[in-house]
Amino acid sequence: MPIEINGKMIEVLGLKRGQIKTLRAEGIELGKMMDMDEEARDSALDRLIEMACPEVDPDDITPGQALELYTEISERTYLTGEQVKKSGSPQSST
Repeated sequence: MPIEINGKMIEVLGLKRGQIKTLRAEGIELGKMMDMDEEARDSALDRLIEMACPEVDPDDITPGQALELYTEISERTYLTGEQVKKSGSPQSST
C-alpha cells in the first residue's frame, strides 16, 4: 500500500535479502538503527530510503517523514507477529 509523502503517493518496498546483506556489510542493521547516534542514523536512513524508495530524495523530506518511511520499510521487510500467524509460518525467536 502506498503512502503519501509531500503530496505524492510513494510505493514503499520491503528489502530483499541481498539488500539486507548489503546494508549489514555497510554497518547498518535495520532493527538497530534507532540506537545509532543521530549522524549515523541520518546517514543510514538516507541509504535505506534510497534502496526501498528510489523515487524519494532523502534530502527533500522531513525527519518525521524519514521515520515514517523507516517504519513502513521495516514492516514490509519483516512480517509482524499477526502476519506470521496468518501465513502459518513459525515466528523467529530472534
